[in-house]
Amino acid sequence: MDNKRLITYAAAFSLIALIVFILWQVKEVVIYFLLSLVLGAMIRPLADFLKGKTWYFRLLSIFGTLLVFAGIGYSLYLAFMRMSQELNLLTNTVSNLDRWFLPPWLERLGFARTLIELLPPPGELFKIATSNGGNLILPVLQNFSLNLVKTLSGLVIIIFLSIYWTGSQDRFERLWLSLLSVEHRQRARTIWREIDDNMGDYGRFLLAKFFISWILISVGVYYIRTPYPVLLGLLVALANLLPVIGIIIALLFTLAIGLLSSILFYPWLLAFVFAMLALLDIFVWPKLYRDKWDAPILRLVILLILGETLGLTWLVLAPPLAVAVQIIWDSISGTFRRTSRQPERIDSLKNHKNELMRAINELENASPALENNITRLSGLLDEAQQYLDETI
Repeated sequence: MDNKRLITYAAAFSLIALIVFILWQVKEVVIYFLLSLVLGAMIRPLADFLKGKTWYFRLLSIFGTLLVFAGIGYSLYLAFMRMSQELNLLTNTVSNLDRWFLPPWLERLGFARTLIELLPPPGELFKIATSNGGNLILPVLQNFSLNLVKTLSGLVIIIFLSIYWTGSQDRFERLWLSLLSVEHRQRARTIWREIDDNMGDYGRFLLAKFFISWILISVGVYYIRTPYPVLLGLLVALANLLPVIGIIIALLFTLAIGLLSSILFYPWLLAFVFAMLALLDIFVWPKLYRDKWDAPILRLVILLILGETLGLTWLVLAPPLAVAVQIIWDSISGTFRRTSRQPERIDSLKNHKNELMRAINELENASPALENNITRLSGLLDEAQQYLDETI
């Protein structure tokens, strides 16, 4: 039995390694497929809500949803227009600075003064980047433009695939479940449904977390008179999505934007960002999403692996993959725990059965029904023991 199990595990590992190698060769297609599944899980509650409704109600719901998305799109357009102005202002500010300016509270720190003395002036950095016809910065802009076009085209494919998966969920499940044996299909379907539900919940939570952080930080720093509220809010919101180190990266972005400002940079800007993120993390996020699969270290590890192997564009895959890994591992480990405890439970049931038989034998007038039940219990225990001997 042990040799057979070892051969089975070795064959399964080899098959998985071969599949991973093949998928790596077409990783972009696989990534689009996975992202479409995540997006489909996010919009599935709306599709489930519309099931069984009249066509008139469905039409109104779809029209209302399109209006909401149009409003969000227009708001994003205005935000990016404002951010382009802020980027122009930041570029002009950096190009005209002949030295780094430190606020008085930061000049008291010796390491800060030493670091500033080692850095070239901001204006000199800008001249180096734009000298020789922009040979240094032009490839960066070209790569950014190509990646942006590639991302937008991929987003269109992901949206259409997610709509297809949402409308054909049952057929899609029957297709891949047919690859499994009959006795494993029900369990696989249960695990898949749990992964799908949790990925949808977590994806919607990340979107809400991003937009709420962006809006609140941008509005707050605007009234603190920061010249780059939309840009700073966007950077802080993106950094806040990172597990474990999100708040630290957000504070570093805030410090960098503050030091590049031409105005006097006060420490309460850092204090405001830190307090806002801490309050959201304590009071708001637990209300929006109860994270049953809370493993920030695992998410950070997967994020680093994806960033190193696939690039920064695909970091969005890290959270749903972490959730899927946790659910699959919980299911497998639970099976191992239950399997290891089965023989002990069978022996305990047999001991209880023997005690009942002795107690019944001591009775003078035991009812036939009671003796019949004990006989049936003995037969069931023998069948259970036989099944465990064949499977374990």
